[in-house]
Amino acid sequence: MDKRRHFSAKCHMPIDNPIDNIPAGGGEAAQFSRSRVEQDFLAAFEAIGKPAFFDFMERHFRHESELICNCPPTLLQLGGTHRGLDNIMAALRSFYVEFEVSATSVNDIVVDGAHVVVNYQMALSHVGTGRAGRVSGLNHYVLDADRMIAKCSIFLDNASLAVIGDLLDSFTQAVRGIEEARRRPSGGDEQGSPPSREPV
Repeated sequence: MDKRRHFSAKCHMPIDNPIDNIPAGGGEAAQFSRSRVEQDFLAAFEAIGKPAFFDFMERHFRHESELICNCPPTLLQLGGTHRGLDNIMAALRSFYVEFEVSATSVNDIVVDGAHVVVNYQMALSHVGTGRAGRVSGLNHYVLDADRMIAKCSIFLDNASLAVIGDLLDSFTQAVRGIEEARRRPSGGDEQGSPPSREPV
């Protein structure tokens, strides 16, 4: 039996700590619990930016967990790497202070072993500019042996965020800076010559 389950229907379910109850083995009980995980993540994401969403995340992230977001960290607090529950929750809340959510559409949720992937879209408006638009997102959660979230990777549509937040030039400069840093040699002298190597 394929352990992966896809869930894209719309429903509203109570959010009540389902991850801790996933059976370690297979069988119908495990499949039922995976379905509950899907339903509860769906309910959390339909409440994204609202108290129920933050409550769900705060109860399921471990205190030593890690969150990584592809947004430029120089422009959005959510961007970059955040470690520890307090830092993660502060980063999540900061995003939804700057961007207000008027609607959320969950396209798909996949649960495969210790991995939960949520594919979704948000209708956002920027508090400062007043501009509105839709932003796609893909979140990948990794659960640890205790069935808590050990790591989360968030991939957001940076181009749409830049337009809504009137940050297109700033986003472009930040991305260029990242690309230049990646191309920059890690060693060598001040003139940029490659470091000398001892013969093998």
